[in-house]
Amino acid sequence: MLARWIFLCAWAILWMPAASIADSSSGATLRTYGSGRVLLNGKPAPVSSTLFPNDKLEAGAGSEAHISRDGWVVTVTSDSVARFEGDAVALEKGTVEVVVDFDDISLPQIRIRVGCYTVRAVSSERTAYAVIETDGNVVVDAQINDVYVQFRDHVTKKGSPAKESDRYIIQRDHRENLPKKCGGTAK
Repeated sequence: MLARWIFLCAWAILWMPAASIADSSSGATLRTYGSGRVLLNGKPAPVSSTLFPNDKLEAGAGSEAHISRDGWVVTVTSDSVARFEGDAVALEKGTVEVVVDFDDISLPQIRIRVGCYTVRAVSSERTAYAVIETDGNVVVDAQINDVYVQFRDHVTKKGSPAKESDRYIIQRDHRENLPKKCGGTAK
């Protein structure tokens, strides 16, 4: 009985600070899975950790990294590289899979940035989609519900409101190759 109590106290001391940081507006929880290796900022990632803005994840062969916060989970799949940005994940190469399910619509919506594109769920209803980047080619696969794709011109000043014509919807159960409007990936 005493051993169980000590274990629970140790768990609370070690886990709760990370959980409270991850619940803040800029942090998230990282969990790693698989037989391969996940690197966090160039070093082997622990099985569970807190992510902060600008943390870089590299999921090696046979591994994946799950980034989560209230209302969403982003999976960085095997052989992929992404950077956590607080309210977005910037995909540098490979694939991210996203599941969004908000009970509270005031929660911040996660966005996926790749090159000059930003992808996000249209609504707070359960949505699942994948964003794939291979050699500058970007594919968006809307699996459950619709997703927005926003084009961000490199000439547009940061913080400028996007024009409606720069945004369009990919409907559920559709997969679309995005036009090569921008060079390179989000770095």
